[in-house]
Amino acid sequence: MSVSSAKQYLYWFDKDHEFARKVLGAPTEEERWAVIRDAGFDFSPEDLEAARKQKRKGENSDNLNIRKG
Repeated sequence: MSVSSAKQYLYWFDKDHEFARKVLGAPTEEERWAVIRDAGFDFSPEDLEAARKQKRKGENSDNLNIRKG
């Protein structure tokens, strides 16, 4: 699991509206994580929080080699 994967997830969540709808449309947290995992992301809730903190601090995720899946 990695913060890098969580950063990629945040990027795609913002850019791919259909993906975001799938995540937000999952009725339970467990099913939300299944959608995220099925899309090829591998991170923990702690990794996601760290990625969010880094994003708020202004780290530019656009410099990553970002691809979904």
